Amino acid sequence: MVETTPLEKLNAIQAKILSLHEQLQQANQLLDEVQKENELLKKEIKDKDIKLKDFQNKFKITNIVKGFDLRDGDNEDVKKKIEEYIGEIDRCIAHLSR
Repeated sequence: MVETTPLEKLNAIQAKILSLHEQLQQANQLLDEVQKENELLKKEIKDKDIKLKDFQNKFKITNIVKGFDLRDGDNEDVKKKIEEYIGEIDRCIAHLSR
C-alpha cells in the first residue's frame, strides 16, 4: 500500500476543485444560453398568439358579414360600415400590441 503525502493529497484536492470550477462555469454558460433561448421562444409565442387572435377576429367578422341578408341598395352602406369596423379593430389590436 502506497501512502500519499499531505502535499499530494492537497494537490489532488486542488485539481478536483479546479475541475469542479470549470464544470460550474460551463453549466452557468449553458444556463445563460438556455434562458436567452427561452425568452426568445416566449416572445415568439406571444407574437403568434396576437396574430392568431387577429385572424380569429377577422374570421368572426367575415362570418357575421356572410350572415347578412342584404338588398342591393344596402350592400354598399354595410360594406363601408364593416370596413370602418375592421379598421377600428386593426387600430385597437395595433395599440394593444404595443
